[in-house]
Amino acid sequence: WRRFVQFFSTVRYKRQNVGWGSFIDPSVHVIGWEQVRVGDHTSIGEGTFINVNHRQKGVVGLAVGHNCFIGKRNFFTTGSRILIGDYCITAPGCSFLGAFHTYANPLIPYVLCPCSKEYAIEIGPNCFIGAGSTVMHGVSIGYGSVVGAATVVNKDIPPMSLVVGNPGRVVKRFSMKTNSWISIEEYSSADEMLLPGEEQ
Repeated sequence: WRRFVQFFSTVRYKRQNVGWGSFIDPSVHVIGWEQVRVGDHTSIGEGTFINVNHRQKGVVGLAVGHNCFIGKRNFFTTGSRILIGDYCITAPGCSFLGAFHTYANPLIPYVLCPCSKEYAIEIGPNCFIGAGSTVMHGVSIGYGSVVGAATVVNKDIPPMSLVVGNPGRVVKRFSMKTNSWISIEEYSSADEMLLPGEEQ
């Protein structure tokens, strides 16, 4: 009976919380559907695992915007929240580690320790997260940014940045003056002032 109730609760929340024209592969596993919101025309690829650690009624733990594509085998574990803006793409094998098991006392089995809940991950609109990348807790990625494959993003990234490496570092920014990506050494405060706003 419990499994029967869980199944129909999941179906109900998927209908309520998933936008029009969106596709969630049947293999996607979600713990905490009630706290998940998916926008219109968004796709979540096969084998993706979503874990909303702190499931409070009326509090959204994961929000994926409109016109997004979440690749195969992505992994989401939420702290306070994970927000993904409109028109974002994630390639296969990306991880979004918004929470971690506390480990203050190694005499307590870590499996019994609570998950952190104070950190958020926020990804602005129109970002591309390359294959096998990891985004750590407490990180914001500015709109229009590109994260190279296998990058570990462990600090905030300004808008329209190209990030690579472990740990991730900004190597290029987009210049509105030249209408091209330029090295971080060439990028100036004048370029920064010409950037469009997030809504634009």
